[in-house]
Amino acid sequence: MELTVKVYNINRGHNEPIVRRCEKLGGYSAFIARVREIEAETTGGRQPRQLTEDEKKEAMKKAIAWCIANNILKSFLETHGSEVVNMLMSEWKLEDALVVEREEGREKAVRNLLEFGMTAEQISRALKLPPETVRQYSDSGR
Repeated sequence: MELTVKVYNINRGHNEPIVRRCEKLGGYSAFIARVREIEAETTGGRQPRQLTEDEKKEAMKKAIAWCIANNILKSFLETHGSEVVNMLMSEWKLEDALVVEREEGREKAVRNLLEFGMTAEQISRALKLPPETVRQYSDSGR
């Protein structure tokens, strides 16, 4: 048995005809966009700093209040707002875990390529990593 699934990006600015046809998708898209806006405000618009768990929860709570005030998923969020926060916190934790996993994978690849005899400059070009990142990985393995 083979299954093919089409996935659509419903983030703001993507697949707008689909989002406009479904009020709930549009509401969810608006809610997530508002969460991201509040998160960006919290970090001053800079993304290098990771938000704390409390900051993420607060952003979600503010976005829920904003959505309710703007009649976006109002009934659902009034009833299930805390469940939404709990569910998304689990999702955000998974996202953070995936970032760490990718970082560890890059570090392992750098070390393997160094053992193979490649120079830091070659690895930097091959993996499209800044040379200082390659050097950092190679130095941390010693």
